[in-house]
Amino acid sequence: MKRNLFKLVLFLFLGALITIGISWSFSYRQITSSIWSNIDRGYTSRRHTGTSHDLQLYRFKRIGVIRIRATVANWASLYLPGDTVIPADSLIPLWMSLDDETQRIQDTVRNEIVVEASGWPALALRGRFIVVWRKKTGSSKYEPIIERERTGILILPSKNVDHEMLATWRLIPLSPMWPGFAINTIIYAVILWILWSSPFAARRMIRRKRGHCIKCGYDLRNVEHEKCPECGYELTASAKL
Repeated sequence: MKRNLFKLVLFLFLGALITIGISWSFSYRQITSSIWSNIDRGYTSRRHTGTSHDLQLYRFKRIGVIRIRATVANWASLYLPGDTVIPADSLIPLWMSLDDETQRIQDTVRNEIVVEASGWPALALRGRFIVVWRKKTGSSKYEPIIERERTGILILPSKNVDHEMLATWRLIPLSPMWPGFAINTIIYAVILWILWSSPFAARRMIRRKRGHCIKCGYDLRNVEHEKCPECGYELTASAKL
């Protein structure tokens, strides 16, 4: 009983590690500027969010990762000619509360928040970071200041960043998402158990077919004992054939 419980805990632990590793690998993959330019855009007004500012929303989605970027719209350019405007409600996933997230954005400065979730087959981890863009002294350019309130490891590009390059910042999420984390953990634990147990099951099948003891491989043909003479394993009727 204790041995089986230990195996269960071990496989679930390994499944959780694989879940984290796969989520991080999806998040770490570089999002290129060309890909980011082909995303869904939306707009929501302050009347919708209940906050003191309008928001411009961006959603990037591919297998294993989804990123939502909310920008204070009173300083951001809204839409380029030819852009397709999608209702903001359709851009917000069920696991993200727009009202809760936008409460962290101030309306007095250039400000935006990025929320990302990753994992496969279900989203398992999520992270967030807030960026305040402040004007450089004696310059018309803005520089990013990362707020401390974040739930992930932020990896900045080596070269100088600007507003457009914000999309390519890597965010390694740290907060688990339920039930996605549990679902992925169980799936990977089952896969590991199958991979681990399949060779032993195949060996037992071959030994039984040959008339050998399924535990030690002793030749049981024409043996009338109830146990294997070699290892003491209790024999079934099929094992004696």
